[in-house]
Amino acid sequence: RAAGAWCRRPSNPIGSAAVLAPVAGGLVLVAGFLLWEGATRHPMLPLPIFRNARFNVANAVSFRIYGSLSGSVFLMSQYFQIAQHHDPIGAALRFVPWPLPTIVVAPLAGSLAAKYGNQRFMAAGMAIQAVALARERRQVLPRFGQVARDQDEVLDRGDAGRSFRNHD
Repeated sequence: RAAGAWCRRPSNPIGSAAVLAPVAGGLVLVAGFLLWEGATRHPMLPLPIFRNARFNVANAVSFRIYGSLSGSVFLMSQYFQIAQHHDPIGAALRFVPWPLPTIVVAPLAGSLAAKYGNQRFMAAGMAIQAVALARERRQVLPRFGQVARDQDEVLDRGDAGRSFRNHD
């Protein structure tokens, strides 16, 4: 609910009831869930685990990686279909090579992380993803400039809703 309210923010001021009510409702639901989990004998996830810095860092890194991957997959599928005029199946087939390095690297990184610790590998994964996204953007910019400028605008404003406006 809170994410939906944030997406409606371009058409409603941030202080309006259409934005604040769902955000407040979402916060109340999260607080209720935490109270329930703290009081139950068998919680889904023990709340003291959130005091563990490694757990929090791993979750923050994972959230950022999957958030960037989701955005990248969405924008690249739009690029393949709109700019390069591929049908949905053709666009999907162009994503097939993307997970192949993960299939090869994940088992190796897992065994090395057990030996040397997770921090280096999480930082390296974030850095590799940042470089890949920067390279992807550099390749797209000359061919599909308006989308790339819109991505900059989204990053500058932190507002995904504005990137979907019509361009004449």
